[in-house]
Amino acid sequence: MENSNWCEEVSERILNVLLVIDEKQAKKYKVSMLFRIVQRLDHFSMTNGCSDCESLKENINDLLLFLETQNDMDHKQYKETFKLIINHLVKKHGLVEDGTYLSLGMTYGLILGAALSSIYYMAIAFGMLFGLIFGSSLDNKMKKQGRVI
Repeated sequence: MENSNWCEEVSERILNVLLVIDEKQAKKYKVSMLFRIVQRLDHFSMTNGCSDCESLKENINDLLLFLETQNDMDHKQYKETFKLIINHLVKKHGLVEDGTYLSLGMTYGLILGAALSSIYYMAIAFGMLFGLIFGSSLDNKMKKQGRVI
């Protein structure tokens, strides 16, 4: 996959940010995910001609400016902008966040286990196990298809 100049410049800026901030902040601001989002936005704007992805590139620049200076945007606004970009990738391009199906599977497994717990006392554990296996298999399937952000 060929990257544009924008993608290469932004990726370099992200690497520079990673050199400056500590690991706790990098996790808090999901910098590694931001790197993957940049690649996805660039891919969809180049191959699919997605105008929304093209306009969201400006939001990426705002997020990076915040990470580099940490004074123009508060954490809440950062998270909202980040979520806006993720929602676009999920709704318009069919991507999923890593662990989406695992958490859904665990939730449904817990509900199923609780519903069956009056019949069998270990039902909650088996429901959770079923949810874990089912959810992780769906997540692996999405990874193989290249649909994880």
